[in-house]
Amino acid sequence: MSLNSTQLAILASLCKHLQIRSYEDITTGGRWSRVVIKLSTEWPYGDRMPGLDLLRFTGSSTMTVAYSDPSGGNIVDTLIQGATETSPPAENHVMMAVRGFGNLFDTIEGRALAKSEFEKIQDLTSTSIKSSTNRNLLIAATTLYVNYAVLSTQIPQSASLSIS
Repeated sequence: MSLNSTQLAILASLCKHLQIRSYEDITTGGRWSRVVIKLSTEWPYGDRMPGLDLLRFTGSSTMTVAYSDPSGGNIVDTLIQGATETSPPAENHVMMAVRGFGNLFDTIEGRALAKSEFEKIQDLTSTSIKSSTNRNLLIAATTLYVNYAVLSTQIPQSASLSIS
């Protein structure tokens, strides 16, 4: 599961862009997504934290929001898959996924995706925080729910979210 020299160069380029917080400037033609997705979903579960963290960071990018895997899944599906492969899932992995969901709210496209995928996001988040004492996971979930609360005030009443 190691990365080849091309993948390492792509990863270094992505990290450089993230270091200067230039999310919209990630223009490597989507090549970065294949590397980060590999780290997040194909690496052994216990080693996925760095990949999930990178995927979380890139949630602010419209390229991430537009991501579609060959089976038709989107970035929400990828975050869920990467974080929950074992049962029970590692709380820190879930926390990174929830932070990634929260970062979707940085763009119009991301907010639309978060709205359309509310049920999936809500299912993972609410299940994970029920008995958790992981402060970072609870903060990530709180931030996510605040984002949804703000979003719900900005959408027509007929299209409002159903938070239970």
